[in-house]
Amino acid sequence: NNPLGMESGIITHDQINTSSFSDQQHTPNHARLNSRSYWMMDEDDTMSWIQVDLRDSHVLAGVITQGGGSAGGYVTTFSLSFGVDGNQWQTYTDDESTQHSTVFWGSKDDFTPNHVYLSRAVTTRYVRLHPLSWKGRGGLRLEIVGC
Repeated sequence: NNPLGMESGIITHDQINTSSFSDQQHTPNHARLNSRSYWMMDEDDTMSWIQVDLRDSHVLAGVITQGGGSAGGYVTTFSLSFGVDGNQWQTYTDDESTQHSTVFWGSKDDFTPNHVYLSRAVTTRYVRLHPLSWKGRGGLRLEIVGC
């Protein structure tokens, strides 16, 4: 299981999309792990998400989340969804027999990377992270882990 390219830039800006962003300093391309800035959803977006197109199928093993740094706050809980075509989405669950999405613990501070590994890997092209709760403005930096 390796980082798939958010931090390194292998995943390009056009592969990252969001439901919203607060301003030009907090756009989707700032959502990269250890970036100087961060993605921040618009405060009126109650169903926010950030999406990464991996361009082809990968085995998704987990994500690494990180808060927004000195003033950004951080996402404290989130869920994940995935899809093969970018139109139809499946919510990640630890147990395939349930319809209830798994809620993951996010960051505990603004700076420390938080490694989250899935109990069952999924093969997908598209990954969406849905912030559910946050501290401050909910800043987020991210890496996708898989192979």
